[in-house]
Amino acid sequence: MTAVQTLASNANPPTRTGKLRSGSIVNIVLITAVVALLVYGQLTQPTFLSMDNLITVLRAAALTGIAAIGMTFLTLSGNFVSLSTEQTAIFSGIVFAMSLAAGWPLLPAILVTFVVAVVLGVIQGAVVALGMNAIVTTLGAGAAILGLASVITANRTINTHTDTANWLGTSRPLGVPIQVIIFAVLVAVTMVVLKKTTFGRSVMLLGENREAAKASGLKVASVIIRSFIIAAVFAAICGILLISQVTQAKTTNFDGLNIDVVAAVLIGGTAIGGGEGSTLRTALGAIFIALLTNYMLISQFPYGERLVIQGLVVAVAVVGFHLMRKKAK
Repeated sequence: MTAVQTLASNANPPTRTGKLRSGSIVNIVLITAVVALLVYGQLTQPTFLSMDNLITVLRAAALTGIAAIGMTFLTLSGNFVSLSTEQTAIFSGIVFAMSLAAGWPLLPAILVTFVVAVVLGVIQGAVVALGMNAIVTTLGAGAAILGLASVITANRTINTHTDTANWLGTSRPLGVPIQVIIFAVLVAVTMVVLKKTTFGRSVMLLGENREAAKASGLKVASVIIRSFIIAAVFAAICGILLISQVTQAKTTNFDGLNIDVVAAVLIGGTAIGGGEGSTLRTALGAIFIALLTNYMLISQFPYGERLVIQGLVVAVAVVGFHLMRKKAK
């Protein structure tokens, strides 16, 4: 038997039942929260459910959500969150914009952007796999990545000078923004990966019990590094999609993305210690965050109040879901 199969066969059935029960409750809570916000928003702001505003919300939710489902792999593996997601998206967007500006065709520009993201993910994952704290590692990496982005752009805006990639940012197949379609596809694919593949089960089991995973021969370093690669590549997808839409890259493109992504993961009910959660719930968390942020902007909430409210929502969600899991066990 493989390490994953061994750990799975030794799992406590009541605990699994408790996880399924708490997971179902989380889904219900998230869906209820999204619906309640939609209803309340429309009752208090007549333009909240207008088609133009919904398109804006969906695009924002897609970008936040794509980065968040990538980060979910880190959280599920027991590495909490990455504080370099925003900077990785910025740097990837700059690489993509510079490639297009240099006259590269779309596919090579995307590929080189992904290669850069993979390198960033491997470096951070390797450092964490050696025993460094994930928060400290990604905080330092984020600062270094942003500094490098500032150096290579000389703090200038990089224009693509081409419409080659515009369809990736502005097209609406069947009336739906392409970012939303990509978001939905990635959610579906990652759900399958986590539930049906050996790697996905390894991520879950590593987060559930790292010591048992090590003792059973699970390749912990490999799982951690691959999780960081996924997080980095998904951040790069955000960079590519945004640059395709706005046709220019700068170091302030994704201001606040780290906060929104962490909020989406935690509001989505992923256990902060790892081992329990899903990318579907993270997606619902991203939709809720996008709706809440949009409502506060329409209602002209001051910036400070928006941060306080978002922070309180995250805190309530984390504490509430933690108590829910304890009760379900």
